[in-house]
Amino acid sequence: NWPTEAQAKPKIGKFGSIQLEKIVKLQPDLLLATSDMGHVLGPLKQVSVPVMAMDTSNVESIMNNLLILGKIVDHVKESKQVVEDMRKEIRKAQVKIQRKFEDRPTVFYLVWDSPLITASSQSFIGDVLYLSGGRNIVEDTTAPFPHYSAESLLKGDPEVLIVPKSVFQRVNLQKAPFNQLKA
Repeated sequence: NWPTEAQAKPKIGKFGSIQLEKIVKLQPDLLLATSDMGHVLGPLKQVSVPVMAMDTSNVESIMNNLLILGKIVDHVKESKQVVEDMRKEIRKAQVKIQRKFEDRPTVFYLVWDSPLITASSQSFIGDVLYLSGGRNIVEDTTAPFPHYSAESLLKGDPEVLIVPKSVFQRVNLQKAPFNQLKA
């Protein structure tokens, strides 16, 4: 959804589900994908669609990707500026959190409510939480986006609950387990 001009572009699918036929028909110069999509995008190699699979597991890898893309599209200066702006925003968030909380606040990021899915410390989101001064309650897994039990959420009892807008519109935070949290 950003930049706003992107909203006018053809849609080729949604998270976890893409339409290969549409991609081929659009004849892109380059298809950008996350490295975990490689198995889905493999067939595009057979029809000569160039694919660049990028590591998006943490903030640093995303900033590196931006610098690489800046070189590819001959916008090195702009990509460096975007990365520097990101670093500044991270520093600002760290200062705000430090002022508000004595210690790193415990955080739970709700990716989905049914089933309960979260972002662990092994995900990009978990990295953002850490860099901004939070302490993710979901640290004991190697899965970036694990299913999580209501019992574990209640046991972790986070001080901060982060809910993306798309989930917030459909989840009732006045019901268990959410209404039993410190957050």
